[in-house]
Amino acid sequence: MKFKIAWRRAKSLVQQDRPDPRRINAVNNPAYSSTVIDAESGRRSVMGTGRKDACAVLRDSTLKPGTPRTAVVLGVARGGTSMVSGVLRGLDVFMGANLGFNHEDAQVQRIVANKNFEDFGDLARGRDAEHPLWGFKFPEASMMMDKFHPSLRNPHYLFVMRHPLSRGMSVVARTGGTLTAAIEDALKSYQSIFAFLEKVDAPVLLINYEQATENAQASVEQIAGFLGMDQGSEAVERAASMILGEGAGYLNLPEFWFFAEEQDSPGADRLKPLAATPGTLAKKEIRYARERASVWAAPEDGFPKSFWLTFKLSGAGDDERIRLYYDYDGRFHLGHRLLLGLSTDTPVLKVQTTGAMSRLAIVPLAEGASVEDVRIEVET
Repeated sequence: MKFKIAWRRAKSLVQQDRPDPRRINAVNNPAYSSTVIDAESGRRSVMGTGRKDACAVLRDSTLKPGTPRTAVVLGVARGGTSMVSGVLRGLDVFMGANLGFNHEDAQVQRIVANKNFEDFGDLARGRDAEHPLWGFKFPEASMMMDKFHPSLRNPHYLFVMRHPLSRGMSVVARTGGTLTAAIEDALKSYQSIFAFLEKVDAPVLLINYEQATENAQASVEQIAGFLGMDQGSEAVERAASMILGEGAGYLNLPEFWFFAEEQDSPGADRLKPLAATPGTLAKKEIRYARERASVWAAPEDGFPKSFWLTFKLSGAGDDERIRLYYDYDGRFHLGHRLLLGLSTDTPVLKVQTTGAMSRLAIVPLAEGASVEDVRIEVET
């Protein structure tokens, strides 16, 4: 017996083409591949299955391209829903009015907060009439989609998932609490969303947040294809620009970009006044601080992409914070504002816009505060 065993071992050594029995499963299973880990040493991963896509179709759409439908972004707060909603806006999908960095529909938010779910039917029918493809994102709505689903026309669900640990760390950094609680909250929410998706007969696309941030172009193409949109359009490239690196934060649409920060003045000899004029507020604009808002209308040729803003902040006490509102679309709203904590009551701000802003508002947060001696200048 021992002789036969030794003989078989000897034969296996001289039969070079015989597959290594430790690798037979990997060789015979087409799902696996041998991926080079270290080209210099030749070490390989026997059970590698290759790089994964950012998106996976859980239930495909049967609609023809161009057929009216509704895109619903599901997920949890701090879990990538803003990124996906921003991508959809980049693809020219209507995701609500007066949106800002988080691309969140304020009307849906109010319906959820007030539990006026019967109002959603009216909202959906109105948007159906105006947009062949529209959508919305509001994380809290993900936990009660059974209230919304019956009112949706051809709903297509885009469920974005971020690693629970990454999401938990983001929650703790932003709002506090414990890491364990934040992770458990994400896991329970994901389970609830999956339970809902199992009950409805609707197309579902799963989106891996971390993978999407690494391959923006391919991710957008998959999202566009799922929604029956042109995957080769210029909008795909624009939408891909809405995806930042993992945890990099929120991003507004390119045409609504704005920024401001305190900087040292370039000097009076290098500045000249900009012919901006005092402006007015519409009826429902900045209602919490109408009496202390300093509003300025653009000169005839508009605000430039970059200009200098100086003023005197009076009566603010210890709260030297202001909000700058940028009017890009005919009104001031929450989506286009920037909060700044000032280091002095006579700040010098470098303001940046897209060059399409029509009005600017400077609003102190402290009650009783006022903005005086405003100067808007450009470099010569």
